[in-house]
Amino acid sequence: MQIPPQAISNQINILIMSIKTKMRPFRHPKEQRLSDFPCGKEGILRTLPAPTSPEVLRLLEMGMVDGSLIKLLRRGPFGGPLHVAVCGTQLCLRQKEAALFFVQWID
Repeated sequence: MQIPPQAISNQINILIMSIKTKMRPFRHPKEQRLSDFPCGKEGILRTLPAPTSPEVLRLLEMGMVDGSLIKLLRRGPFGGPLHVAVCGTQLCLRQKEAALFFVQWID
């Protein structure tokens, strides 16, 4: 008996989806990307990227480490840079750099 190709395709898709959901890291309900964080809100840096580029490594050296208190001060117009305060330092981050960091906001 031959298995129809559509059945095999469905099984492969189910397997891929189960692998993706198991590999997705757990995110706290109050945790979101720094690039999506609301202005004026304070939070704690939770998930940090691996230092793969010199820019990310420099941000980690400037105090953007796990557990640091961070506040989004303002956003640049038209998707411009984000102005943040972290560890007594004020930084401007590109949107793509800010999207690498996850922040848990404080009530």
